[in-house]
Amino acid sequence: LTNIHGFLTIVTNHAGEDLYKFDTEVKPRSGAFYVRQVVSSTNYSTGTDSIDFWHGWLNYQIEHHVWPDLSMLQYQRGAPELKAI
Repeated sequence: LTNIHGFLTIVTNHAGEDLYKFDTEVKPRSGAFYVRQVVSSTNYSTGTDSIDFWHGWLNYQIEHHVWPDLSMLQYQRGAPELKAI
């Protein structure tokens, strides 16, 4: 059951016909790298402790890819800032 939940949460955030796929590489942590992280990821509903808990904070994929060193518990605070950008 845990593996199914993990699969459904992780794969659906990283795969799908509506997510852009790139054919070339870019330098990590460059401007182009961060743009690609946002364009090729998706978020589920966020912002409440209950939703975030049940998603294991994996519903913040864009925040995770933009700020990989940020604690998952801080994604709620960072999400509005990232959305404003």
